[in-house]
Amino acid sequence: MIYRNLAFITVLSVTLLSGCLGAKPEEKLYVAFESATKQEKTLSEDTKKLATLEKQGLELYNQITLEGKENNQVVKEKLDQAVTNIHDRKKVLEKEKATLENAQNEVKSVDNYIKKLEDKKLQEQAEKVQDIYINRADSFKKLYDNYGKSIQLEQELYKMLQAKDEKIKSINEKVKMLNQSYEQILSNKDKFNTYTNEYNQKKLDFYKQANIKIKEI
Repeated sequence: MIYRNLAFITVLSVTLLSGCLGAKPEEKLYVAFESATKQEKTLSEDTKKLATLEKQGLELYNQITLEGKENNQVVKEKLDQAVTNIHDRKKVLEKEKATLENAQNEVKSVDNYIKKLEDKKLQEQAEKVQDIYINRADSFKKLYDNYGKSIQLEQELYKMLQAKDEKIKSINEKVKMLNQSYEQILSNKDKFNTYTNEYNQKKLDFYKQANIKIKEI
């Protein structure tokens, strides 16, 4: 199923004197990167909530598909619960999307700061951090789009199971399509997590190269 958790950006605090922070381009980059991280603060709880809903959705999905088109009260109740579960997942996913979009707004200014870096190697390192962050954002967009398609397939399947004249062959084909969509989402999550881990490391490398003394919090 699709309840693999997303990785999070590491929060790093700086040990510079507060009066000096942000004076240099590299320090302004620190502020921008960590402001984005703070925007993602709620992502951890939202992801846990989504994972819980996905596990519940999987249980309902398995129960419903095992029962097939048996027209009984138990299946009808499970279908109603599944529809509610889909609605709840959509709300959490939209919240995650809004959180990440707000975080992305925090790093829109980094281009100007990167150009002002005098050390070319430091500039290259900063560009790597920026590129990975952009790739991470793009990977989430693909995850979001595929998740939406998967939810649509679920809704279509449950409507088919509620219909009295739906053919078993059509239902089986829809189940196959849905299972394939779950695999795609897992792949999207893995890619997002890979970019997140790379971003954490490259960001740390940049801070060290810029002589910004930091600690993980």
